[in-house]
Amino acid sequence: MLLGDSITQGFGGPSREVSQPAGDALASVLGAWRTANMGISGDGVSHVLWRLQNGALDGLDPRFVALLIGTNDLSRGDAPQHVADGIAACVREIRRRVPHAIVVVEPPIPRGKQRGDAMRKQTDETLRLVRARCHDDPMATVLDLAPTFVDENGELVAKLFAGDLLHLSADGYRAWATQLRDTMATLDATRVRHVAFVAGDDEYRSEESLPMLAAIAARELGVRTTVCLPRDADGKVDPSCRTHIDNLRAIDSADALVLFTRFRTLPDDELRRIVDHAAMGRAMIGFRTSTHAFLYPDDSPHRDTNDAWPRATFGQQWIAHHGHFDDGKAPLTDVAFAEGSNAHPILCGVSPFAAFSWLYHVEGGGDSLQGPVEALLRGRALRSGLADEDRFPRMQPVAWTKVTQREHGEQRVFFTTLGHP
Repeated sequence: MLLGDSITQGFGGPSREVSQPAGDALASVLGAWRTANMGISGDGVSHVLWRLQNGALDGLDPRFVALLIGTNDLSRGDAPQHVADGIAACVREIRRRVPHAIVVVEPPIPRGKQRGDAMRKQTDETLRLVRARCHDDPMATVLDLAPTFVDENGELVAKLFAGDLLHLSADGYRAWATQLRDTMATLDATRVRHVAFVAGDDEYRSEESLPMLAAIAARELGVRTTVCLPRDADGKVDPSCRTHIDNLRAIDSADALVLFTRFRTLPDDELRRIVDHAAMGRAMIGFRTSTHAFLYPDDSPHRDTNDAWPRATFGQQWIAHHGHFDDGKAPLTDVAFAEGSNAHPILCGVSPFAAFSWLYHVEGGGDSLQGPVEALLRGRALRSGLADEDRFPRMQPVAWTKVTQREHGEQRVFFTTLGHP
């Protein structure tokens, strides 16, 4: 989330039909981040504070908020102390509204062509005061932009600025975006991870199991979790409601997504959040029926999510299983380590076991997992309703990892066809 004045606004982005001097800096440098630009030309600290107090961030859950504000206040004659107080008030309001976000506080970019100029003294003093005011907040980091915009002689780097030595050139935006990106990458290592658990099947009671798994993850791993459940028109949890899962906005800030859905036909905005998470290269965990997570009609623009999307994301689509047989009364699958996988860290504490899950067919007989995948566990069907063993072999992978190269990095996926309660 970018907050500020015309300098921030110049980054452009969706819904920013204004002059965009930044060129492609937002996409080329910050493209790995889903970024919202809330810069407004002419704003000072009081304007940003008013926006924050009146709902600008309500309902949002950004990982980072980058705040660059104060230069217009200095231009209007406000003292650095007053500007620093206003910036600190904005930081406190951000922290109150989006408590999980790390705030990157950027006092005004250095002004004044040379060291010792009156405006340079003002921006330097504002930086010093903002540092003092934010010193004790572990979720706020003050970013000094001087190393980017000032050379070794104390002069502004002219090519990074427009002719007024206030607004930025395309080179200036790229330099600023690079410093911001590198700072966020460093801070990201200290951030508490957020995992979204998305339930929505009408066979295996994922609406019961995923909240329990989320509680275990929060307790044992120290992560922040959000559970998203199917709900009917009255707001009641209803796994048979295939057209709505609540709270999917949480996926926007999730580091990992746990998906256990079956034959959902979600509205465009709900589906987009799940698909965008995968496209951004963020981690995913899929359970059992997520090989057929969605079911859209043939004339829908989303029909590819029925088969092609789970195959590309998880490694396989729905094909067949070996049969139900006395549901829950006796084991149907013997599960053992895949060759060479017993020391894999994911399997720490796991031993071979008998599962009550009927075995899914995912490879063999002309079918193969879409890779690269690493099989971790294999299952052998103890009973089968599929007579043709050549077409549907009785031994199948039941858990694997998949690594996919996405535009902004490497995506890691874990999938299991187990999941029967």
